[in-house]
Amino acid sequence: TPSPVWYSLFRGGVGFTELGFAFWMIQTYRHQGVWAMGRKKAEPVSHLARTKLGLIEYRSVGQGSAVLVLNGGHTNCHSPLGHEAFFLAQGYQLIIPSRPGYGRTPSSTGKRAEAFADALVSLLDHLQLDQVIVVGISAGGPTALQLAGRHPERVSKVILQNAATDGRYASGMIRFGTYVFFNPVLEGLFWAGFR
Repeated sequence: TPSPVWYSLFRGGVGFTELGFAFWMIQTYRHQGVWAMGRKKAEPVSHLARTKLGLIEYRSVGQGSAVLVLNGGHTNCHSPLGHEAFFLAQGYQLIIPSRPGYGRTPSSTGKRAEAFADALVSLLDHLQLDQVIVVGISAGGPTALQLAGRHPERVSKVILQNAATDGRYASGMIRFGTYVFFNPVLEGLFWAGFR
């Protein structure tokens, strides 16, 4: 049996209302939550310090005692820092430099941990910081240790988090696998997929 005309008009109106509501939700919430996945978020502001030992890109957030955070491999000053909210809530200022060869810090600023440690002292001079707490994360560990060892008057504490410290490299298949997965070409393609 055919539906009465009023019922067809009613169903059409409900459908049109549902469609309008769905469109409104998409427009309203497209910049939040699931709708924002895959969109590039605005990066925090970074600065470029011209020190006597080279350019160093860095990000500075918070107020209080300074903590110099040396991130690990394949990172720059915009890379997420898991403990950032904790340090800020405790009243610290974070200084997060980009590693040499990453971000806008050229590799010539420090090709070895010793050289980058010396360049970081120039950054501290530029920022007029007499002493800092140093956090060395992963591959940032050797630089943290060199900074503390070469310039102990500039470092009040050293915190190492999963830090590489002995300078020895793996051998055999691990070394070969590391070369395959972390060579500049494959690494560039990998990270391009996330940008």
